[in-house]
Amino acid sequence: MSALPVNLICGYLGAGKTTLLNRLLETADQRIAVMVNDFGAINVDAALISKRSAGTIQLSNGCICCTMGQDLFAAFDRVFAMRDQIDRLVIEASGVAEPWRISAIATAEPDLAPEQVIALVCAASFQRRLADPRISDVLSAQIAGADKVVVSRTDITDPAQVAQVCDLISVLNPRAQVLRGNPPPNAAALLAGASVAATAAPGRQSNHRQIFGTVPVLQEAPPTRRQFDDAMSRLPDRVHRAKGFVRLADAPGLWVFQYEDRRLKIEPSSATAPAHALAAIFIGPDLTAAHLPAFTAQPQPSHRA
Repeated sequence: MSALPVNLICGYLGAGKTTLLNRLLETADQRIAVMVNDFGAINVDAALISKRSAGTIQLSNGCICCTMGQDLFAAFDRVFAMRDQIDRLVIEASGVAEPWRISAIATAEPDLAPEQVIALVCAASFQRRLADPRISDVLSAQIAGADKVVVSRTDITDPAQVAQVCDLISVLNPRAQVLRGNPPPNAAALLAGASVAATAAPGRQSNHRQIFGTVPVLQEAPPTRRQFDDAMSRLPDRVHRAKGFVRLADAPGLWVFQYEDRRLKIEPSSATAPAHALAAIFIGPDLTAAHLPAFTAQPQPSHRA
């Protein structure tokens, strides 16, 4: 049997990777297995993957590119076990993963054929994030390691700013194809074609554990919607990403929420309900529980990424 094509989707925290992945699953004419790397112990992204996936493998509680070498090889073994049921593997990396590290592991597997590496960039926040010396190298590495770059949130961003972002991307990676809008037209066409980026030599190495902190929050009592919105509105700027599940005191059912760049999205969820009324993960540079008093009135475990 021929080598299994594998694509990598990367991009900074909250850039829209799962949105793009679901569009790919809806429009592709292949059987696609998905490997999801959530950045923290509470696996949210896997619950948001379209049921059209031929299978979902979860890798949680760490960054796939710097802490999961052996776990990643074990996950590949699980993929190979269902090889006759799938045509392609798509890996959704964590929001801080650098694509060259994952591509290097995939390239080392003779049964995998690395194809297009796709990076997501949020037009609304990219320039500000790139100017942050704590994380600029991570964003630069994600773009430099991509074959194609999809610029998201162009519908809520000034066209002049979108153009500036596209120009910056072209400077960081002149060979990458830049596409506007998430999902872009004909999203399924993003996948096919051998990757040039997968064989590109890395220019740097970073230790994400020294940059990013993750704070898990588990609470027993359900908040009202107003209480929840108020607590989220008071998050400090150092929270670059938050996501999780919540049961609200004044609204039935389970809700999933996502937060990025001071934007909160909350919607009903059909996921298996967690044991707690609130199960969430907060991520950001140098983030600790002390930065989240609205959610961590009681001591909560925090750890480096």
